[in-house]
Amino acid sequence: MNIQRLAVCSALRRNILMSLYADKKLLSHLRDELEISSTTAIHALKKIEKYNLTFQDNDKN
Repeated sequence: MNIQRLAVCSALRRNILMSLYADKKLLSHLRDELEISSTTAIHALKKIEKYNLTFQDNDKN
């Protein structure tokens, strides 16, 4: 899967990328903003992270 397809094939992943582009966020803030569960957010973030588009900092944020 290429990066464009990663975002185009999933509105959730696209929304996460757009949200994180504006600023780094805690999982709880991302979850509340997008009105999704932690499990759903984590699953999408793991797919995005495979392409080095997101990362978790030392404080687990």
